[in-house]
Amino acid sequence: SSRRVQPGEAGVVLLLVDEREGGGSSCGKMAELCDALDREGARFETRRLPSGHGDYEWVLADGSPAAREVVLPLIVERKGCLDVSASMRDGRWRRQQAAMEARNASEFGGAATIEYLLEGDVSKTKHTCAACAALPGGGGVGGCPTDGWPTVAAVEEELRRAEATYKVTRTASIAHTAAHLAAEQRRLQLLRPQQPQQTRRPEPRAHASSPTRASPVRGAAEPPPTPPTARAEQLAEVQPPPAHASPSGGDSDSEAS
Repeated sequence: SSRRVQPGEAGVVLLLVDEREGGGSSCGKMAELCDALDREGARFETRRLPSGHGDYEWVLADGSPAAREVVLPLIVERKGCLDVSASMRDGRWRRQQAAMEARNASEFGGAATIEYLLEGDVSKTKHTCAACAALPGGGGVGGCPTDGWPTVAAVEEELRRAEATYKVTRTASIAHTAAHLAAEQRRLQLLRPQQPQQTRRPEPRAHASSPTRASPVRGAAEPPPTPPTARAEQLAEVQPPPAHASPSGGDSDSEAS
């Protein structure tokens, strides 16, 4: 695919998508997401990301035989309202947060940005039944609270807590999520330091009495090429700007969604 890093390319900011995102390749959500990323022109690959890496991450890559990559300090998890409710119900919500925070501390010294992409609208996923009507909290999300599903009020409270702790971007659909990811990939690519062009001064003429021709004189010493790790540190200093709005979507950390 031309979206992948090609031989001879260097300094490419590449989006990595967890292959289990949206239910994996057996689910239409994954195909829908990849199609949307293709339409947006995003440079991406699908891989199985380890625990704590979220659903998406970015690397600074090149097309050398060694396939060098430097992971950028951004950890992104996508959740739809039903996913939030289901993960609250089975405990994944807090376990995934703990895993992302642990990775941030161990790999980035706490300097990484942890971002939630929240797809959809909680009010549109409300479950109502006779049992819900008698319960406080506005009914359940994903099912009846009598069956262990969180209430609308509980889900909204968790989302407010997430917004106070992490970067939260709300999107309306998978297409909007793909547009946000592609825009972020392009933004990071523009922030990548460009290598200066080497310049030379005109060669001076040899003195008339000189038996040999004078050696060419170079201009001011050029700084050495910035190694991938230094580029990543420069990118780490730049925090992503406030994102646009809307939620809903899929789940897929290293735990089963």
